[in-house]
Amino acid sequence: MITLLLGTDQLAKKQYIDASAKKAGAEVEVFTESSTIPDLGALFEQQLFGAPKIVVFDGTWKKLDAEELLEKVGDNKSAQLFVVELSLDKRTKVNQAFIKDARVTVVELNAPIGTRAASDWIKAYCKQNEIKIDSAASMALANALLIDEDATLNVLHAQNELQKLKQYARSEADGSSTDQAITKDMV
Repeated sequence: MITLLLGTDQLAKKQYIDASAKKAGAEVEVFTESSTIPDLGALFEQQLFGAPKIVVFDGTWKKLDAEELLEKVGDNKSAQLFVVELSLDKRTKVNQAFIKDARVTVVELNAPIGTRAASDWIKAYCKQNEIKIDSAASMALANALLIDEDATLNVLHAQNELQKLKQYARSEADGSSTDQAITKDMV
């Protein structure tokens, strides 16, 4: 199985791969553009005593042969391959054929663009991770993290800042058992 993860939301891509690995009880092996990519056939050989393996090619699309990928991995039901890219040039025939192939699942995960969308993402992330935040604070953080209204939120940076703000809010709670909500003044 081949999954093509496209888009600008690096955190969502990482979470998607981690969830797949947890569900399959598999180990994740990542190859980046600076890595040397081994033979595809040998990469997915089943190990006798090893855990299942998920292979991630992150930023390596230009080094890969799409036809070989489909031939050696696409029909292998036990193989799990994730190809992570920002985008593919959909004007080339090779890329068009790869995206349309039935053996390829395309998932697009984009980071929010603009302060309103970034603020909504921050609130959703906080809810998912049990972080208390005021609406005004989420908008203030979105404004602080974005250069302008047309900018894309760097979700990894936002996640890092939210963890720091969570710790700061906890220290402001003066040892009480409940965490204090992140306020605009804290941001």
